[in-house]
Amino acid sequence: MTAQDPTSGDGSFLRGTATLLRGRRLVYRLALVGGLAGAISGLLSPRLYVSRVTFLPKGSEEAASGLALAASQFGVTLPKGSSDWWPSIYVELLSSRSTLEALAADTFTVAEAQGRKATLVELLEVPGASPAEQRARAYFELRKIIAASEDKKLGGVKVAVATEWPSVSHAVAERLVDGVHAFNIRTRQTLAAAEREFADRQVADAERALRDAEDALQAFMVRNRTLASPELTFEKDRRQREVALRTQVYTSMMQNREQARLRELRNTPVITMLETPRVPVLPEPRGTVLRAAVGLVFGALLAMLWLLAVQGAVPTSGRAADEWREVRALLGEALPSLVRRWLGL
Repeated sequence: MTAQDPTSGDGSFLRGTATLLRGRRLVYRLALVGGLAGAISGLLSPRLYVSRVTFLPKGSEEAASGLALAASQFGVTLPKGSSDWWPSIYVELLSSRSTLEALAADTFTVAEAQGRKATLVELLEVPGASPAEQRARAYFELRKIIAASEDKKLGGVKVAVATEWPSVSHAVAERLVDGVHAFNIRTRQTLAAAEREFADRQVADAERALRDAEDALQAFMVRNRTLASPELTFEKDRRQREVALRTQVYTSMMQNREQARLRELRNTPVITMLETPRVPVLPEPRGTVLRAAVGLVFGALLAMLWLLAVQGAVPTSGRAADEWREVRALLGEALPSLVRRWLGL
């Protein structure tokens, strides 16, 4: 099987190769400019310090029902009693406009700036003609520095806060965790209050039914002091069973009401912290090398496209053999001597 002659066939590939080789200096220059631009952009970008948080939702069926009840305000449908969907609620909560706008108005102490106190609106230098406009713009700025995501494999939530100040990143992460705790407690207490009000009504109804059954038994015993017939004995037993049943229902309703009252007052957390917020010590990599590589490739591609579009469109009347000789000569000039000897040029 013989090798194909490079001078045979369509000469468009040879013309394009020759065009790129003739303009190789432009390719080198634009690649260098692109690489330098990428490196400079990486060096001039601010150093960011990231504080990370990871937590697992947990709780009882009552807490699950409460979170499902509150999910609608964030546009998330959560099956009642299903804890598998909890992380999605927290992701929406941490990214919601109400949470981030309230966070933007909070005051933070910047330890790196001699203890300066400022809001996130001031620290991020958010523009705006009015405080309301600044808060609206701050929402989009905070979406850039706060990343909340669901870890489906772990079944938890991961949060990363990136700012130019380690103390601020740590403080913002802690505020977000506090907000999650407050949301959990508020949701659970709201549900427990509704359940307690329902239990109060059920207890009142059960108490009235019990009193009616007791009064009926008492009236029967007063009318029939001696139970001389089997019918009277049967009626007495029936009324006593009614009183016992009403007593059992009343006791159960009382227990439910007390449990609802305890849940209404309970403030224990319903998340398990796997990674607590910490003050970051080292900044995140700025990706200077990657930016330089991307800029270099982009500059080289831009130069090659320009050469092929402008100079490659010029028709030539040369034969393929002549174009191949030109390509060999240009390669001989462009490649180092060691590579030329290896290629036989």
